[in-house]
This record gives sequence, structure tokens and C-alpha cells, in this order.
Amino acid sequence: MIALPTQRAALLWLAAALAPSTALAAEPMDLAALLTRAAAHNPEMKAARARWQAAKHRSVAVRKWPEPVVSGGVFVRPVETRVGPQRARVGVRVPIPWPDKVRLQGDAALAQATVVRRRVDARLARLEAEIRRPWVQRSWLLQVATLYEAQRTLLVNLEPSLLARLRVGQATFADAQRLRLMIDALAERAASARDAAVAIEAQLRALANVPATAKLAPGGFEADPFAGRAPPVAMAFTEALQKQPDVLVGDAAVAAAAAQTSAAALRAKPDFGVGVDWVMVGAARMEGVSDSGNDALMVHVSAKLPVWRGAYSAEVDAARASHRAATATREAALRRAEARVAELLFVLRDARRKQQLYAKQLVPRAKSALQTVVRAYANGRAGFQSVIELQRQLLRYQVRLSTAQRRRVEAQASLEALIAAPLSAFAARQPSPPRPAAVARQPLASAPANPKTTKVTR
Repeated sequence: MIALPTQRAALLWLAAALAPSTALAAEPMDLAALLTRAAAHNPEMKAARARWQAAKHRSVAVRKWPEPVVSGGVFVRPVETRVGPQRARVGVRVPIPWPDKVRLQGDAALAQATVVRRRVDARLARLEAEIRRPWVQRSWLLQVATLYEAQRTLLVNLEPSLLARLRVGQATFADAQRLRLMIDALAERAASARDAAVAIEAQLRALANVPATAKLAPGGFEADPFAGRAPPVAMAFTEALQKQPDVLVGDAAVAAAAAQTSAAALRAKPDFGVGVDWVMVGAARMEGVSDSGNDALMVHVSAKLPVWRGAYSAEVDAARASHRAATATREAALRRAEARVAELLFVLRDARRKQQLYAKQLVPRAKSALQTVVRAYANGRAGFQSVIELQRQLLRYQVRLSTAQRRRVEAQASLEALIAAPLSAFAARQPSPPRPAAVARQPLASAPANPKTTKVTR
């Protein structure tokens, strides 16, 4: 099982945070090592996590209350009053927003941060599939190259026998030329497949963010989680699709749009403010004035009047429209996931059928036939054309078997990335197919001696 369940994803997040500069292992990296490395060090994953951190910090910042305002001023011309001239004024004002306005703004920002977090999880699931598919492609190329090389070795071993026959006139020069052309063509195909595998290795290193000198382990095909069982139908994934990464992004977006709507509805409510002004007063010019030089203290209350009602209503309407759009987008993501599951299950079933057909019937029979013809050719009882045709047929079946294995594993990887869960959990729920009951063979009835005189009774 290579899929990233929720617990493993959480551990990879922790590893990425605590050990961002983990040294690479000296031994070749297998698929599990590439997945772990990519989850922690892939540049796109780093950028996605940084965006989530930024959104999370913004959700904390918007919860702050408005700051108090301190003001001061000096009268250019002091205002004469009975108790003395007013020389300066110092004031403090504290804005007070409408109840729950700050909290709802913070909730909306936090919901938006949750959307970003869900996108990080979805990107992690897609990254796993982006690594597993090239890994399977590389494994297929290496296996096909090995098949080409094995067939080339068979023809090379057949060449001395053909040349010996050519010297005694039992073979033609055209047969020898054809054999040499096939040997060279197989060598070119094997070299091309291995070169393509090297290019895919570079892609894997880029996704895992490892240097070009890092070695990769030999490839291989993952086991079939439904071995001995039939794959489930698409309806079996209905519950799992509710937690599909893109659907969870849609759920978070719907919640964020709802929070934005609630916050927009309160923007039309008035904000308040309280303040204190301290007026500095000098001594009165006339003597004997009571309260001469006493400073003045004024307490005041203010309110913001939301006069632009149309603008506030437009904000609410926009938030509601965003909520409808998020709901529809979430539904579209779910429907796409359902259709994709059905498509991948078809590919998986088709690949498993072909793999079983070629592995258990066609390839073994072609090998047996080729061995028989090669022995007959060595004894002079078969022609060169028969050997070549069966060799081509065996190679064609072997390549198709490897292709079926590749398609099966690619479908598994895409399906596990789609539902963000391992298929082994669904395989355990599938009952084993019943074994066919043994049928007793009945002896064939002997034909009548004289059909014309046979009496048929009803």
C-alpha cells in the first residue's frame, strides 16, 4: 500500500516542519522514499504550505479591535473664558464595533484559511499520483527493455545455426540478413526504452526535489489489492467520495462563503466610539474668579452612520452569490469524481482481465510453442520462418502483458489519489468469488449404427 492516508499525511506535515533539511539516504531511493521526500521537500508543496501559513496568520490579524486614537492640539489664539484661556486640548477615542462584527470577520478569514489548507491536502494527493505514474512508466520501460534484450539473445543464439545451414544450402542469404536486421532492431528498441527510463528518472528527481546524483531503486509493479477478488462497483465509493480532496475543498469553500455572508450582513450595522477630551485652561486675568485655571474634562460618544445602504446590500448580495457558486462548484467536483471513479474502475477491470489472459494463457502457450519450434528447427524439421513468427508473437504477448500490468497500477494510483485512501480497505469488503462446482463428465452417447432405421421416441 503506497497511498497516503490521513495519519501518514499528518506525519509528513510534521516531518516537513521539523526536519526541512533532512539528508538524503545513501542507498537507492524506492517509491516510498520518493513519496516521503516529495511530501516534505517538493517546491510546490512548500509554496502551498506557506500560503496556508499566511492565510492562517491573516485570520488572526483580522480579529483585532480598532486601535484607540489619541489626538492633541494647541490653540493658536487661546479662547478666553471666564475661568481663563483655553491653551491646548488632548483627547483619546476608543472605537467600539458592533457586537460580533470582529468575531465574524475573524471566522470568515479562518474559514478561508481552511480552504487553503484543504487545497494543500488535495495537492499532496495529486503529487503522490504524479510520482507513482512516472514510477510505473519507468518500471514498464525497464521491463520492456529486458524483454527486447532477451529476445535479441535468443536470436543471437539462433544465428550460428542459421549460418551453418546457409553454408550447406539449407537456408538463404535473405534469411541471414533478416535475422541480423531483427537483432539490430531489438537492440535499438531496448536502448531507446532505457533512455526513456532515464528521462523519467529525471522527472521523478524533480518532483521529489533530489539532486541528479541521487540513485533510484529498480522499478517494479505494485501488487493487486483485489487479487482473488473482483473490484468493487462505483457505488462502493460513494461514501469515500464525500471526503475526496477536491470535494473537501468545496465543503470548505461553501463554509467560507457562508461566513463571508454573515460578516457582510453586519457591515451595515453602526460602529460606536467613546472618548475623553482634556482641555488645558490657563489662569483667569481677573483676580478672585472661582475655578480660575481649572482644566476642563469632556466625555463624548460617537456613532458611525451607515448611510450607503445600497453598497452594503450589494456586498451581501455578492457574498450570497459567492455562496451559491461555491455550492455548485462543490457539487460539480463530486460529480466529476463519481464519473472518474467509474472510468478508472473500467480501466482497472479491463487491465486485470488482460493481465490474467496474457499471464496464464497466451504467454505460456507462446513460450511452449516457440521452444518446440526451436527444437524442431535445430533438428531440421521446421523452417526459419516459423521460428521468427513465433518469436514475434511471444514478444508481442509479453509486451502486452507488461502494458496491462502498467495500466492496472496506473489505475490503482489514480483511484487512490482520487479518494485519498488505500484500495486495500475496499478490497477487504469484497467477497471472494465462489469456486466453480466440479461437473462430472458424462460419456458421449454412441452414434446409432443405422440412422435411417432409428426410432425416435418422444
